[in-house]
Amino acid sequence: DLLYAARLRTQQDRDYVHAVFDQVFADCPDALLPLEQPLLRLTEELVHVGSVSCPRLQQKQGSTITRRNLTVLQHQLPHLRQLMTCVEQQWLVLVVGSTGAGKSAVVQQLAALTGRQLHTVALTPQMDVGELLGGFQQVDHGRQLGCLTSAAGELVKSCVKKLLLESSGAAVATVTAESAVARFPRPPLANNTVPHAQQLLNSFRELVALRTKLSATERSSSDETRDFLQQCDLLHSLLYLTAATCSNFSDTNTAAVDSSSSKLHEECCTLLQQVEELSGKVQQAATLASGGIFEWVDSPLVVAIREGHWVLV
Repeated sequence: DLLYAARLRTQQDRDYVHAVFDQVFADCPDALLPLEQPLLRLTEELVHVGSVSCPRLQQKQGSTITRRNLTVLQHQLPHLRQLMTCVEQQWLVLVVGSTGAGKSAVVQQLAALTGRQLHTVALTPQMDVGELLGGFQQVDHGRQLGCLTSAAGELVKSCVKKLLLESSGAAVATVTAESAVARFPRPPLANNTVPHAQQLLNSFRELVALRTKLSATERSSSDETRDFLQQCDLLHSLLYLTAATCSNFSDTNTAAVDSSSSKLHEECCTLLQQVEELSGKVQQAATLASGGIFEWVDSPLVVAIREGHWVLV
């Protein structure tokens, strides 16, 4: 059905293929076409549409699910099943239809149901290779700091989520001296971890508010450098606190730091090192000016593919 009938443009042609199939395989009871209206079933781990299933990501990076894009319509189910089959087989998907038929909506629907981050790239005749692949741009320390801030925000969200879930199960335990990380000593956590989670969120909001305020203010070159270093200090403190918090998470059974917490901690350490390097460069140069230095910057399309996200073109 997917390889032949679904590739035809009109319903009349698809019905004809189905009729030929029924005629040829009339004597084969095992040769059955899928149901025209498959059933949708959601679990914590999988999305089931008919006989096809697709895993759901529990910890998403930057993806959002709203009530609107989770409203699955009945006529979308056959298309969702076909898309999920292509995802299962790791095939590229070509969705064809008239304007306003819901081509983008069904892809966005599946991305929301499965927790995938979806990037939309609009191709135009004026688009050149630089927009598709990227190109050399003058070094922009502000852009680098913005990327680090966005990455830190995702880590804070994951850490806060885990912190609240762990606290609900009374799983925030005192780690042993062997499992503690020397560089990030364990901060005191109250029995109620909500204030600690709020502290992480407030620290990130303070950083974002400062960046928003400074971006709308005219400043001298020296003031821009000073404010940039201040943002680096705030980001460094936020990542330090997040890394220290991650080192507190322990498995409820083994009292050892679990793999997801270790991964969060490693990502925090990596970002900390990058912030320190960026701050050191600006401090050494005493200015944000790059001095004619260029760097390669990947396009959003390349970044999405590298990160393993879905791309809608």
